[in-house]
Amino acid sequence: MRSLPPEIERTVDQVHIAVIHAYPGDYDLYVEPTPEQLSRMARAFPHADLIVVGHTHRAGLWRVGRTRIVNPGSVGQSAHPGFAAFALLEDRRIVLREARYDPEAALRGIEDMGLGRIARKRVERGILLGAARPRERIALDKSDCPKELPSAAAVL
Repeated sequence: MRSLPPEIERTVDQVHIAVIHAYPGDYDLYVEPTPEQLSRMARAFPHADLIVVGHTHRAGLWRVGRTRIVNPGSVGQSAHPGFAAFALLEDRRIVLREARYDPEAALRGIEDMGLGRIARKRVERGILLGAARPRERIALDKSDCPKELPSAAAVL
């Protein structure tokens, strides 16, 4: 991932999409996200119809004005061990999904990745136990967070 740019914007099928690993200007910040953080993301990408954000491995879907913000979750270290979390965009519709995968096969696959011992142990733990979420980096008060869409689907 180090070789990838921290932010990318592209237009696909007339949908302007911005992709950022974490948070504009702070690529290591874990966001809950609060309304202020969502607003800042939308302001950072004023032309985006859709902003795809990650880093926390927590799937979610929000709206700020005309902009949708989605965190697709994580394929290999999702909140639910043994399930890959992802988002689909088809015909301007965003859908959050999960699909089963074999954690043992994933563990065998990381042997060939050339990770150091500490990084490998972190990935192994994520595969077996789910995504790590350091509490000291995440706001615990969720009362001011926007509501996720109950259907986990939205139209742009």
